[in-house]
Amino acid sequence: MSDTQRFLMVLIMMAATMITRLLPLLLFKKELPKKLRKTVNNLPYALMGLLVVYTLKDSFTPNNTYGLLELVVLVVISVVYRFSDHVLLSIGCGLSVYLVLVNIL
Repeated sequence: MSDTQRFLMVLIMMAATMITRLLPLLLFKKELPKKLRKTVNNLPYALMGLLVVYTLKDSFTPNNTYGLLELVVLVVISVVYRFSDHVLLSIGCGLSVYLVLVNIL
C-alpha cells in the first residue's frame, strides 16, 4: 500500500468516525430519544469489551504458553479499575505489569 493510499484510508476512517459522532447531534437537536441515549451510554463499555476480545483472540491457543500473562494483566486491570474508577490509570497499570512480566519471564 502506497503512502497516498494510506493517507486516503486515514481520511476516510476519520470522516466515517466524524459522521457517526455528529449525525445524532444533527438529527436530534433538542434531546436524544430514550433508546438512543441508552445506546450512547453503553457504547463505551461495548467497545472496551470488543477491544479486550480482539486483544486476547490469539492468546489462549494450545501452542501459546503466554496466556497466563494476559490473564494476570486482566486481573490487574480489573482490580485497579474497581478501586480507582479511572480507565487510563487501569490500562497504564496493566501495560506496566505486562511489560515487566514479559521482560522478566
